[in-house]
Amino acid sequence: MLENVKAVAQGKEPLFSKETFAKLSTEVPAIMQQASSGTEPKFSAEQLKNLSGLLGAQIGSGFFNAKEAGVEVDLESFTIAISDTLESKKTQMSLEQAGQTLQAVEDRFAQKELEKGQAFLKENSTKEGVKTTASGLQYKITKEGSGKQPKATDEVSVAYVGKLVDGTEFDNSKGQAVTFPLNGVIKGWTEGLQLLKEGSEATFYIPAELAYGKNPPPQSNIMPNSVLVFDVKLEKVGK
Repeated sequence: MLENVKAVAQGKEPLFSKETFAKLSTEVPAIMQQASSGTEPKFSAEQLKNLSGLLGAQIGSGFFNAKEAGVEVDLESFTIAISDTLESKKTQMSLEQAGQTLQAVEDRFAQKELEKGQAFLKENSTKEGVKTTASGLQYKITKEGSGKQPKATDEVSVAYVGKLVDGTEFDNSKGQAVTFPLNGVIKGWTEGLQLLKEGSEATFYIPAELAYGKNPPPQSNIMPNSVLVFDVKLEKVGK
């Protein structure tokens, strides 16, 4: 496990294939559910090796993100803490101290992401076709529609792809329109879709305060204070 922690923490690939990583990532939730139900999961030696490697890669990914935010993780202290915890020894740091430290690191991540987003939006605002509203929402219409223009109280059907500013995809309707009340989504969507007509296609560049702010959805790869980019197609207005 520690080999994968070190590798991924340094920005390298984990010490097994991407295919194995993807396969294990889908298997782990089922394994954890089995364990929590009181049924002891059975693993082969190879599965245990790969599972340990996956856990190491996931932890290492967190370390890499910390390093990007200017927080260098001490792997020796990390190893000692794991050993102490597994052996039920008293750890070098209390839970209260750990919580305070974690909060400080999270705050630093959030500030770093905020600054990165602000720099992105500043540069993006100068690009051809990009417009900025009074709220700070940026949008670019790539195809003009000719249908109805929605109100905040309308129901709309939208096909979309959601990305981070580095191009990492975090959501995708896979070409299928998703229907929802326009006033029931993030502010950037509520405002942006009202600027479009049925049939329009556009890209929204949504500041953190019009997206999820400091509270992104759990288990997502959206960081606090992230600017979100959505390619959208307004398929239909109304039921």
